[in-house]
Amino acid sequence: MSFPCNCQIIQAEDGTLGLAIFSHRYHNIQMWQRKVNCHGVGTWVLWKTTEMHDIHGLPPPARRGMELIRGYAEDANEILLYLDGIVYMVQLKSMRSRKLWETHHITLCHSFNSFYTPGIGIAGARYNG
Repeated sequence: MSFPCNCQIIQAEDGTLGLAIFSHRYHNIQMWQRKVNCHGVGTWVLWKTTEMHDIHGLPPPARRGMELIRGYAEDANEILLYLDGIVYMVQLKSMRSRKLWETHHITLCHSFNSFYTPGIGIAGARYNG
């Protein structure tokens, strides 16, 4: 790549391998997906480009500094964006964001999902409430 950007492996719409690339130069996120033709030859195909100002819930560009993709939550199809001290979760289908937390430490983020079985409490005790 000939200009500064950062990227994250994602799942494409059809369940294939995808790549989200944030471009500092063009201030957008491009999403690519891997396509394989009938001869088994794979190529990358641009499937979606979203301008940063079109992502609902992000601050205006004039108020942002450093912008980085910091993680991906596969089950929710969301990327984590670090924008000048604030981490946002962006849902890739709707391109809506929500603020998660503020930090000045730039690190990779890993999503965590939890689940429970209804009616089962700690140590297997039944809950009937």
